[in-house]
Amino acid sequence: MVVVSYILRLHCALLLALAVNAAGNNGGGNSGTEEYLLNESCNVVIDVPGNRDVTLSAISGHVPEENCTVTFKARPGRKNVLTFSTFDLEEKNDGTCEEALELYDGEDANAPALTEGNGLCGTLTDIADFHESSSENVTIKFTTGPSGFGNGFILIITSVGEENCTDTEFKCDNGNCIDDGLRNNLRDNCGDKSDEDLWSQVALGVWEKLLEFGLPAAIGIIVAGAVVLTLLIVCCVCCICKCCCNKVTPV
Repeated sequence: MVVVSYILRLHCALLLALAVNAAGNNGGGNSGTEEYLLNESCNVVIDVPGNRDVTLSAISGHVPEENCTVTFKARPGRKNVLTFSTFDLEEKNDGTCEEALELYDGEDANAPALTEGNGLCGTLTDIADFHESSSENVTIKFTTGPSGFGNGFILIITSVGEENCTDTEFKCDNGNCIDDGLRNNLRDNCGDKSDEDLWSQVALGVWEKLLEFGLPAAIGIIVAGAVVLTLLIVCCVCCICKCCCNKVTPV
């Protein structure tokens, strides 16, 4: 039963991760997050508050060979940490990007690049765990391929301070300061996952592994696992009841 309890807790965390990502896909649902759809945010500047994170979703709604640029601006004296909860952009056989996401350390695409080559593509395992701006501005540029794009991405942008954290902030292991309300939300706001407890970190790690099979497959695996876990619990309960009934001495 202890093993079942551990599996149940992990699966609950995975289901919560799925719900968080589904909310990001739909552009709503998390009160601690400001959520935007990329196809509705091209060529705009989005303010990043200190007490909430911002997500930018590119899941659908883009036409082939389209360029879209968005700038994120934190308060002066702070910077931005960028992480991904999902990422799947098409990569060519030669390793170059069919569709690409480029990151720039400034207020436009003329700023120094945070990404190498022609940008980011592939899956979560092919890119860095996080990217970080050196000032309050960071710009992203998304270019779709000739046939549109694959499963897309959900980008998480968090405004962070450095060194002297306030009483309402949490100090990450990497030295960044984030709002204390961003802890244990199944999003990597620090950039090193130190803002998440053990179960959240395990769930995030499993979620990232499942995403290697694609978002639809990851959802299917979690749902199937939930069904199997339910059947396992029912079987355990039935076995316990049967054992108890067998121990009852007839009058």
